[in-house]
Amino acid sequence: MDFSLNATRIRFVIREILTHASFDRSFQSQLFHA
Repeated sequence: MDFSLNATRIRFVIREILTHASFDRSFQSQLFHA
């Protein structure tokens, strides 16, 4: 497996996880304050 390609994929996955985590946190806060 190409290491550079794997690192790029890992970085992309981490960014997706962080984006969805921040979105879920804001969504839950909206539900909590609703």
